[in-house]
Amino acid sequence: MEANDGADVYERAREFAADRENGAAALEAALAADADGEPWSFDDVALDSGTFGELVSRGIVAKVDGEYRLADRDAVRRALEGDDPVSAESTQDEEGVLAGVDVPGAGQGVDAVRAALVGLVSLRAIVIGLALAFVGAVRTVLIYGDVHRDGVVVLPGNDPYRYRYWVEQLVTSDLQPWNPGDLSAMPSEVAGNDVFYYWLAWLASALLGNSVEAVSTVLTWYPVVAAMGTALAVYALTMRLTGDFRMGIASILMLALIPIHTTYTALGFADHHALDYLLLTLVAGSLVLVVDRDPEVRIGGAVLSARWVGVIGFGLVLAAQNAAWRGGPLWLAGIGLYVFVQTIVDVTNDRSPLEFGIPVLSAIGITAAVTLVFWGWFGWLEESRAVAPVLLFVGSGVVLAGGEGARRVDVSTRAMGAGAVTLASIAAVTAWLIVPVVTESVTRAIWYFEETGSSGITETASLFSADFNVIFGPLMYLGGAFVLALPVIGWATWTAFRSDQRGWGVVATLSWYLLVWTVIQLRFAAEFAPFVALFAGIGFVALLSWVDLAEPTTLFAGESGGQSPSGARSTGQSLSDGGKGDESLSNGVISRSNLPAPSRAAFIVLGFLLISSFSLIYVPSYMGDVVSDESTHETAMWLEGYSAEQGYEYPENYVFSPWSENLQYNYFVNGESASYWYAQSNYEDFITSSDPDGWYDELRSEGRFVVTHGIDGNYSDSSTQATLHDRLGSRGDDAPGAGQYRALHVSDDRDRAAFELVPGARMTGSGPVNGTITIETPVEIDGEEFTYERQVETNRYGDYGVTVPYAADYETAGETRTVTADDVEEGATLGSSRAHWTFDEGSGDTVRDPIGGDEATVDGAEWVGGVNGTALRFDGNGSTVVQDDRAQGVANGSFSVSFWVKGDLAASGADYPTVLRQGGEGGYGFWARSGSGDFGIRVDDVEGIGVRAFGIGTTTFKDWTLITAVIDRERDEVRLYRNGELVTTRDASSLGPIGGQGALSIGGRPSGNFATASVDSMRIYSEALNGETVQQLYEENYVNALV
Repeated sequence: MEANDGADVYERAREFAADRENGAAALEAALAADADGEPWSFDDVALDSGTFGELVSRGIVAKVDGEYRLADRDAVRRALEGDDPVSAESTQDEEGVLAGVDVPGAGQGVDAVRAALVGLVSLRAIVIGLALAFVGAVRTVLIYGDVHRDGVVVLPGNDPYRYRYWVEQLVTSDLQPWNPGDLSAMPSEVAGNDVFYYWLAWLASALLGNSVEAVSTVLTWYPVVAAMGTALAVYALTMRLTGDFRMGIASILMLALIPIHTTYTALGFADHHALDYLLLTLVAGSLVLVVDRDPEVRIGGAVLSARWVGVIGFGLVLAAQNAAWRGGPLWLAGIGLYVFVQTIVDVTNDRSPLEFGIPVLSAIGITAAVTLVFWGWFGWLEESRAVAPVLLFVGSGVVLAGGEGARRVDVSTRAMGAGAVTLASIAAVTAWLIVPVVTESVTRAIWYFEETGSSGITETASLFSADFNVIFGPLMYLGGAFVLALPVIGWATWTAFRSDQRGWGVVATLSWYLLVWTVIQLRFAAEFAPFVALFAGIGFVALLSWVDLAEPTTLFAGESGGQSPSGARSTGQSLSDGGKGDESLSNGVISRSNLPAPSRAAFIVLGFLLISSFSLIYVPSYMGDVVSDESTHETAMWLEGYSAEQGYEYPENYVFSPWSENLQYNYFVNGESASYWYAQSNYEDFITSSDPDGWYDELRSEGRFVVTHGIDGNYSDSSTQATLHDRLGSRGDDAPGAGQYRALHVSDDRDRAAFELVPGARMTGSGPVNGTITIETPVEIDGEEFTYERQVETNRYGDYGVTVPYAADYETAGETRTVTADDVEEGATLGSSRAHWTFDEGSGDTVRDPIGGDEATVDGAEWVGGVNGTALRFDGNGSTVVQDDRAQGVANGSFSVSFWVKGDLAASGADYPTVLRQGGEGGYGFWARSGSGDFGIRVDDVEGIGVRAFGIGTTTFKDWTLITAVIDRERDEVRLYRNGELVTTRDASSLGPIGGQGALSIGGRPSGNFATASVDSMRIYSEALNGETVQQLYEENYVNALV
């Protein structure tokens, strides 16, 4: 050996002892075998093949003529004792990373510093870092420009805006995330939901400046950081189970390209998912530590009990996971399943289930205690989520106790399994029936899966849905990794429960459990992804070994002999001790000599690309699907500017849109993105309806804006989708158009259209009887002009009414009519005819005023023949009420009311049987006075001053009779007509403003004084009709009645 070899062996031995949990014990075993200085064989040392192979690959053990010796026994001994063999002049690490770097001073303290630096900059750490960087890059590079647009952060997807909203609410409040008292004051929408996620995002934002900008930064990068954390956890778990560095790195790379995981952890996809995946992986890893028989784990150089580190970690992480997502109890059930299965396996093999059960139960107890603190002290979580860990603790305790009892009395496995299943079923059904919180939770869960399962949303479909041709679902969403992982999961299941490998049992059980949920709904595929990556990484290395591109691994060869000196079970997880090719890569020792040849490396890369081929197709595609469309962003920004310009504030500037992008619109336009429930519940019905104006009142009660999206596929020409999105409100072949949606903006690609809800101006008039009237005007939107056009049919009287949303000059019936902006905003009626209830529907329970455009529900009446067409006959037990009709307000100026009536009004027994009543601050009404036997009108102003005109001396009208009243403000009089003839005139000079009117009631007052009478052709005018016009009304209808 050269003079410096002893120092090299010393350094390698020190690093080996530091890197391996049982490294020191392994070196002691090798020293014992080498004690007499003679060569020895592998069988002479109490080490498993993986550990022994690493000693050889690091150059600590040398192969001599087919046997082995320590390369430098004294250097190994000094490494164990901590002695420095030589001065520290110009020392190097074995990879040459610190070559030529002088380390001043000497002694153990300097060595410790140098060793720490070597560990930090070792090639092993660099490779891990590069793999993790690849995970982050895949989730960042493709969509960075889509997330950062025009100086704002545009989060992908819809749900992230809800989280953004609530975290901003927390950041801008007076609460502090580190103040326990403030944690109990979080909004109920946060505390009862994904509260742990909200708290972490809030805390990170507070640490970065406690501003809205800090929230944007945190939510932009959190999914990527969480994905990298998940990848590191998968790597650590893979290494714990296999000890093979190649498999650990492969698992990271597999996770990097699993399509659904990549999409749900992409830059800015800031809902709870990314944290769920990290916590679920940590739950699995910590549970492996709890049940594993390897007693040690190194943390920061300290050697600790792996089991109790796992107990504490498992208990805390499981509590966090339950609080991070409102569906957390689903994963608690997975833990319960593992306890159940492992207990059955232990009893079957005559092992005490308490060996693993007591630590697991202790960890679950920590989870239950922490969760109850969350619930009882902070007021977090729903009651069901607070109780779930307690139920898991009790249930697991019962299973473990039952298993131990069955083992001791020698109950057969079949009997025990059947008894356990029966007992669990009885307990579950009993809890469901008699424990309210369980009943409510289970019922809600069943409803949720039934409701979402039929929603047509992609993530609620099964992984093996027929929509994906059954077999393509796994490839589309989990990639080729699923194909590699599935057989390895099967092998791990067999190995775990045949050979008492409890760590494998944990990941195998949870994998099958998650696969079942993924089969139920695709949304769970991303939770399954870390486990797919773990097993796919193992499968990939095994596949390379099988095709002779890597040295064989003994992982699938069954149990290797021997136990390590620490007492850890032999996993048989790494390379044999041969000296070829890349064997040392399994142990993370990287040098030029053990890297694969370029030709092999090319084939390895090609193999990885082949396995990832589906991912390389679907990852960009899915990311493109979740990022905000440019047209959506453009429309949201336009509406935000318009809303600010108009001075609108929430809720007036609420945006009604497809639910899938509803939160984004509302976040940017009004800052309120807490829920898309209203849009999800109503938008589909809205766009498929054929009467957009029929939705006006409901939508206007929510806000002002409506956004439509282009739709692929067929839809009716009469649908709202066609009327608004395709024609911007204009008429179609089968649709009259929309009058209360003013087009504001159309995106450049014509895929988004934004409208403002307006009352609209009502244009009324007359034309040919039963004819067609066309109303049109040019409208300019975003610099482009289109013709807004509507058509309306006149009725048998030649009347028409149509609502328009634009202030413009309209061409109609050969004349130009001007509509002002005030007319549109105030819902003005243009034309003297304000209402005409013809009652010509003839059936059904709805009547419509074609002039005013109002509708009312028939109550207390039946259809009969009228003076023209059909009429309503009221039976004295109810009235038809018109709420918020357009005729309101006319009574503050001159107006006229005319209707036909027939019947004995007093037969109802009312003192004042009423035919028509317009209530409000003042109002007017037509009724009979049963006591005096006459009929007329009374008009009251807001001061209570009234004018009565009761000149018709009867309450019975055997034939159809036309009643007309004219309130003439210019002449200060009220005139009452019967069949076109003036009956009486009353002075109205003392009559003041009538004020705002209430509902229009026909056939009685809304709450009484009902009449027994038939009513037809009721008209309201916003002018004082003269006698000649009143006579014309009588003659027109009377002649028609004779015909």
